[in-house]
Amino acid sequence: MGWFSKSKGRGTSKRATSTSAPPESTAPLLSESYDQVVDVLGYLLRTYGKLAFDLESASAASTESRYKVWARHAITGGPYPDAEDEEQRGGTRQWRRMRHDFSDHRKAEYEHVERMRLLILEMLSGIREAFAQDSEADGELRQHIERLRVAAQSNSLSALREQVMATVGAIEETIEAREERHQTELKSLGQRLHGMKSQLAAARREAEIDSLTKLYNRASFDTHLDATAQLSDITAEPVSLLMVDIDHFKKLNDEHGHLAGDEALRVMSNCFVRIASRKTDFVARYGGEEFAIVLGDTDASGAARVAERVLEATRKLSIPIGERQLKATVSIGVATLTSGESTAHWLDRADRALYGAKESGRNCFRRDEAEVPT
Repeated sequence: MGWFSKSKGRGTSKRATSTSAPPESTAPLLSESYDQVVDVLGYLLRTYGKLAFDLESASAASTESRYKVWARHAITGGPYPDAEDEEQRGGTRQWRRMRHDFSDHRKAEYEHVERMRLLILEMLSGIREAFAQDSEADGELRQHIERLRVAAQSNSLSALREQVMATVGAIEETIEAREERHQTELKSLGQRLHGMKSQLAAARREAEIDSLTKLYNRASFDTHLDATAQLSDITAEPVSLLMVDIDHFKKLNDEHGHLAGDEALRVMSNCFVRIASRKTDFVARYGGEEFAIVLGDTDASGAARVAERVLEATRKLSIPIGERQLKATVSIGVATLTSGESTAHWLDRADRALYGAKESGRNCFRRDEAEVPT
């Protein structure tokens, strides 16, 4: 079962023809200009990566590495970031993907800087207000001290005594007012710091979530997978990984557009969450049309049963695209963590099993050879 076929009866477009051919020198000039533009684009992408800074969602190092790949893709047509299938790993330039990737990252940078700027301005405002109040109180004290100096130079002991008492009283009032104000300011500062912490925590949560599917993103998955593997080493509880890929997703985008593809990703995501619903389960969008499901306290046979449930559920799904209902299937790779195994090797085994499912005709699951009982 796959995507609906293309609609029939499309009209043919007419193209204007020219009776005269362009000058022979035009083609070399256009080719030379194109190469120069692509070289400049590659340089700009590499420079952008070098000047990247750490965000909640990506480190400066990972951004630099990502835009080096984009630069090579622009110049040579080689693999682009997050390419999944072999047919996506070279050839046609992915200008639209590049544009969206750059735009999304630039937006994340802007939001990060703006958020930090507002927080700093808020703190500076509080500090400025505190200093202004202290300066006003200090001005009043200076006036009392000046009056006391004048009284000390006079011959009137009563005037001096009165001014001493007035100055002492002013100092006491200033100290009491300043202590009270500082207590209020400390409380206010604590509230502001708590608010900053909450805002940063919210920003961190947003950085952990894929904006389209509302699942955890790749960075969150990497962190969770490492933590799960370490915990399994301590508790010896089994844990399994399912790598799930939507079949013929590129064809869907080509035939029905990216909006249809986005809707398919959302519908599939909701389906995976419904099936992997235990507290020990973790569902993430790994990249593109590929998803990852981590199943805590689940051995190889249990993971196989979950994979069958995912296959059965996705076969019954209908994806609304306008007035049409599309059908989709998935391919799944299953791997259960073995004792002492590294996270990278565990993930690689699940990937190999996934590609085995694709090579077997898709719409099925395959389990890594190391997990098949002898």
